[in-house]
Amino acid sequence: MKRQKLAIENNVSWCDLIFRTNDQKTDLYPQYWINRGIQIPYYPDFITRTPSLSFQVHDTIKKLPVGSYIKDSFATLDLTTLGYDKLFKNTWLTWCPESNKQIGSDHSPDNSIETIKSPKHLAKWMTAWEPEGKTASLIFHPKLLLNSDIKFVAVVVENKVIAGAVFNINPVGTVGISNLFGNKNNQQKIISFTIRSYPEHTIVTYGSDNEIAMYQKLGFVTAGALTVWQCKREAPKSQI
Repeated sequence: MKRQKLAIENNVSWCDLIFRTNDQKTDLYPQYWINRGIQIPYYPDFITRTPSLSFQVHDTIKKLPVGSYIKDSFATLDLTTLGYDKLFKNTWLTWCPESNKQIGSDHSPDNSIETIKSPKHLAKWMTAWEPEGKTASLIFHPKLLLNSDIKFVAVVVENKVIAGAVFNINPVGTVGISNLFGNKNNQQKIISFTIRSYPEHTIVTYGSDNEIAMYQKLGFVTAGALTVWQCKREAPKSQI
């Protein structure tokens, strides 16, 4: 549970930063985090911070607008009676230095990995992350580059970004990996780079069933399930 909580709180911090950087209002409560502004593509509007929720919190969920996304961080909720459809299930993954000292020292430097430091280079990163270019500018504001706790990294070959990710360090010192893209080999390079860059930190992320083996090979362990739901219709008035 401790590792799962670390992963969840890091994810809450990252999502909160994305919304606030885009001038949206958010609130943090003991049982959940919530976006009070407009939706941002690929990001949840509500994240649970406890396995079970009070009646009042269920009522808050019921009142969210159609289209809202909820990340059930513990995969313990059934939101179908509130008008939600389950979209997918993923697994939290964590790497801890105390149990992976040798693995951390085994990662050799890779000169193809660069840190994104300018808006111009961030634009290249975003184009590689989303070639269609429809939503990236709505998510990754250049102001993020000014935050010392955020690092955009990329695998660059012949001046072209072919893979990348974002790292974020939250107040308790965990490092989160998000928005990882590229082929499997380059993703592994980036994960190794994370471990090499932050050998004394707990590193957290989440992935699909198809991605778990890649992370486990690099010393990560599973730390519980999460589910993502979307409000598709108005909930019946008689429910909750």
